[in-house]
Amino acid sequence: MIVISKNAAKKLSASLLMSALFVSSSAIAADPQVNTTLAKEIATLQQQITDMNKKIHGLEVSQTASAEQAKQAVAAAAKMEATVQTATPWAKGPDGYITVPGSNTAIKIGGRVRGEMMYDGGPNMGDVIIGGAVPLKNLNSAAAQSGHTNASARSSRLNFATLTPTTKGDVKTLIEIDFFGGGTGTSYNPKIRHAYGTLCDFLVGQTDSVFLDIDATGSTIDANTILGGPLRQMQIRYTKELMTGLKLMTALEKPNSDYIGSDGTLYTSNDTTGAKGKSSLPDLTAQLRWTGSAGYIAARGMVRQIQYKNITDPGTTGGRNTANDVSKKATGWGVGLSGKYLTVGKSGIIGQINAGQGIGRYIPEIAGEAVYYNTTTKQFNVLSATNAIVGYEHYWTDEVRSNLLASYTRISPPASGVGFTPLTGTTRITQKIKKVFFNVLYNPVKNVEAGVEFAHIRRDTMDNKTGSGNRVSVGVTYNF
Repeated sequence: MIVISKNAAKKLSASLLMSALFVSSSAIAADPQVNTTLAKEIATLQQQITDMNKKIHGLEVSQTASAEQAKQAVAAAAKMEATVQTATPWAKGPDGYITVPGSNTAIKIGGRVRGEMMYDGGPNMGDVIIGGAVPLKNLNSAAAQSGHTNASARSSRLNFATLTPTTKGDVKTLIEIDFFGGGTGTSYNPKIRHAYGTLCDFLVGQTDSVFLDIDATGSTIDANTILGGPLRQMQIRYTKELMTGLKLMTALEKPNSDYIGSDGTLYTSNDTTGAKGKSSLPDLTAQLRWTGSAGYIAARGMVRQIQYKNITDPGTTGGRNTANDVSKKATGWGVGLSGKYLTVGKSGIIGQINAGQGIGRYIPEIAGEAVYYNTTTKQFNVLSATNAIVGYEHYWTDEVRSNLLASYTRISPPASGVGFTPLTGTTRITQKIKKVFFNVLYNPVKNVEAGVEFAHIRRDTMDNKTGSGNRVSVGVTYNF
């Protein structure tokens, strides 16, 4: 079989046509009688040439179609490759993440299972230590009780994280719960700890307040830590790395006007039953942190508006006595300085100091004591407070470490003549909280920690009543 290329076929067709025309012209000129016969032969030859041209055209169309098909195939392959790359953005997913087939999102599930057993040598202090709730001697009958054993798994946690690459950067989300949402016995209700998303330098959702420095609280078995509790709230946060090692965080955070009534009742947020707190503006928080090879140091600040508002309900009579209406407003602020200094290896000193007027719940263990409100005289007095924490975390070996931590918190009582009424019942207003923690923690393997902890706490009130307690805790944590 002889294969003729497209160009050769074109040349052959043209040559045959020219030869036919030449022969035809010569023959007619020589002998007009053969005109009819030659005309027939020329017509046959022209038909053959026409058929050949059709085949040549078909070959050209076929080759054009093949080229277009090849082009489409290349484009489809490129699209498929791009789809595969989008569906699996990492040759190897980030540590702990699993890429979801058919999507460009990776997920990670984590958390911990923790069991704790606590023995209180003094009064029963519950599942976690709360400074302002320690019973007072010679005033609360619970203060005379001792020798109470408790056990809990409420500080177990579950979290779910996602990571999705976009043209603007990675979208990250995290949802984490524990089981401090209430309940009785062994029936614990879940509670949201964290629920937020981040993109570029912005975070939106619930997480630790920018004003708090959790890194400067050491490690404790007690879930409330030496800080005395958490402060996680809804916020819009912006984080910017100003230079290597220097980071600025600012946020607008959910406001809550916490205050204490003249009867000693603590209203820790606007949502507390019976609270008259009102929030018109978000709280503004900021933190500037510098991190180096020897540790870090952070300066923190907060400013907020604290409001109390009680408008009389007119009821069914259609009128109301505006003389009983109350609307009060004050500005609260706080500053803090904290950090960690590494001494030998991973061992280091931690410390922080926090102070302000109307700082209240931004020192978690005195939530509710931002303002003193006298319900009789209608006086609204901002309270000053100071909190200091110091500690040392020492690594005996890579598997064994200890924490020795101490804290001191003081609320200044209202000045005389501004409506402060000393209490005479079983309820008192806390003025000082002192705590000492010591523990030994052991990590036999990476994901398991066991430890024993001793805690001492003392509470003093504004009228010199005291209460104290001692606790020994044993905890085992399985991380996953």
